[in-house]
Amino acid sequence: MQRIHHQLIVLREHMTQPSWIHATVATIFISFGIATQDLCDTTTMVMTNTDFGTLQLTNKETSSKKWESSSFMDLYESLNCHDHAYDSNKPLFSADMWAVLKRKHASQAGMDLSLLQTDENQDVNYYAGYSEGKGRGIYAARDFLEGELVHDGSVGTAFWNDGMQWKKFVMSLPPPMPCDAMEWTWIQQVEDKGWLLCLTMGNASLMNHDDNFNTAPSHKRSLQLYAVRDIKMGEELTCDYGYFDTNWDLFGLA
Repeated sequence: MQRIHHQLIVLREHMTQPSWIHATVATIFISFGIATQDLCDTTTMVMTNTDFGTLQLTNKETSSKKWESSSFMDLYESLNCHDHAYDSNKPLFSADMWAVLKRKHASQAGMDLSLLQTDENQDVNYYAGYSEGKGRGIYAARDFLEGELVHDGSVGTAFWNDGMQWKKFVMSLPPPMPCDAMEWTWIQQVEDKGWLLCLTMGNASLMNHDDNFNTAPSHKRSLQLYAVRDIKMGEELTCDYGYFDTNWDLFGLA
C-alpha cells in the first residue's frame, strides 16, 4: 500500500510532475553509482528486457557510500521522490513492472521467485485505476459485505528485517521505481515475526489513505484487510495509514 512515512501523507499525488523530472532522477542515480539493469523507458515506463549492465564510475566506491549512509528521508529527497509522489500521471504497473520488483527481491534474498506470487484473488477482488486528486488507487471489482476479507497481505508481500538490505534492494531498481518502492514501504510488527519492513508487490500497494477508510486489519499485527462496512463494486478501496507505526530508527533509517 502507498504508506510512506505518515508525516508525508500531505505530499501525496496532487500535482503534475515536471517533464524533466525523469532525467533528473536518472542523473541522481548515476551520481549514486546505481546499476541500471532492467532499465525502463523513464518517459513511458514501458519495461524492456535489455540489460544495460552496470555504469562504470570513476568514483563509484565513494558515490555508493552516499546512499549506504543515508537515512530514509535523505534518500527520498535525494531521488526527488516528492515530485514523483505529486505526479498525478504516473502509470499503473504492468505485470512486467511488478516482475522487476519480485525478481530483484528474490535475487537479493536468494529465494524462489514463486514465494512472491501475487494474491491469486487480486483480479477478482480489486483492480488498479486512477483516483481523482490522489493519482493511482485500487477499486472494488465486486461487492463486499462488512467483515469480508478484501486483501490478504500475507501473500505477495516482501519483508526485510535489515535496513541496509532494504536500501540495497531499493537502489538496485531502475528509476523511478525506487520512489515507488519507498512510497509503498511500511513498518509493521507482523504476527510472530516481529518488526519488519514490508512491501506488497502487487496492486494492493496502490491503496490510498482516507479518513473515512473502508478497509482495516482486525488487529495491528495482521496483514489481512477486511471491509469495515459494505462496499459497492467500483468503489475505491482505502485504509488508514495512521493505523501503523512508522519508526525508521528501528532499521537504522532515521
